[in-house]
Amino acid sequence: MGGSAASARVQLAVEPRIDHLTEGFGDELHAVHVSEPSGARATDDRGAVTVCRGCCCGDPNRHPDIDHDRLLRHLRERLEPATRVRISDCLLVCGDSNVLVVSPSPSARRAGARPVWLARILSEALQDCVADWIGRGGPGAVPLPQELLAHVSAPFALPTAAGEGLG
Repeated sequence: MGGSAASARVQLAVEPRIDHLTEGFGDELHAVHVSEPSGARATDDRGAVTVCRGCCCGDPNRHPDIDHDRLLRHLRERLEPATRVRISDCLLVCGDSNVLVVSPSPSARRAGARPVWLARILSEALQDCVADWIGRGGPGAVPLPQELLAHVSAPFALPTAAGEGLG
């Protein structure tokens, strides 16, 4: 890929492991570490849901009444194989755990759709709402359901070389 790392585009395919995915506001990609399984197909046009399972999201000490493994199984049952479900290390929005990032399909992304960050997704009912929205088209295709509006979160943005960013 040519150009600077900050402006590089990364297309993910078939359930990669993402260690740190931190998109800033706009189109600038600040930091990504992706490892894709062998045989990943670049022609895959499915959307994806990235599930944060870092330091706070998925932590039974932070949410002792939540069965995080059961929630992850439920989400996978609702979404796969039509939508990829990926697991990430910390997405750096710990105050909003548990975080999901709903990414549009590559074709929808090229048409202008952007990922939607959702915070405090701590129940099967909220996961069902997310899955139903994705089933109707998800980001860029249909509006976010009313039940999820209060869960929209801003992604963490690393400072740029010019010192701009959240903080």
